[in-house]
Amino acid sequence: LFSTVEATLDTHINFEQTASLLAHKTALSRLDHYTLSVTLPSGSTDTMTLPKSHPLVTHFTQNDVIAKLSDLPKKTIPELYALKFPKQTLLIPFNSPEGLEGMVILGARSSGAKLSTDDLDFFDALKTFVTAMLYRFLPYEKIQQAYNEKERQIARSEKIASLSNTFQDFSHELRTPLSIIKNRIQRYTPDMPAQD
Repeated sequence: LFSTVEATLDTHINFEQTASLLAHKTALSRLDHYTLSVTLPSGSTDTMTLPKSHPLVTHFTQNDVIAKLSDLPKKTIPELYALKFPKQTLLIPFNSPEGLEGMVILGARSSGAKLSTDDLDFFDALKTFVTAMLYRFLPYEKIQQAYNEKERQIARSEKIASLSNTFQDFSHELRTPLSIIKNRIQRYTPDMPAQD
């Protein structure tokens, strides 16, 4: 989703450099790490892995607002400064209830023109719509996981019930002949007391 947003914006607005930050989760939907994919002016892509404790992630998890690179402390994003992103670079975070899901990073425009108020309003609306999608998508993902877990529990309980029935049948098959033998023995030896 974030890569598509980045590519579409770059195509229509023509940025010198763009990047996307993507959250990667484990099979249990726990946040594992982030991947920063940077599209360089040459057209090549540079990819790096960021830990979930990275200052960029921490900052935008706590501050869910669009920001310019110049508004952030340099220590927050040393990678972007090293890749020579200009100070007017725009960082658009997309958060869900679980934290930072991704980000689109837009460098200077190829034409050299500054972003207008209309452009900034558009980016704000885009952030709102994508965030709304994340809020709806993640609960579905959790519901799907819960459903799969319940299916596994039902399958396990059906196996246990099947084993229980098997043991009951086996017990019945053993007790019936043993009861018959016990009754016949008691018939032939009336002097002995009955014991279980």
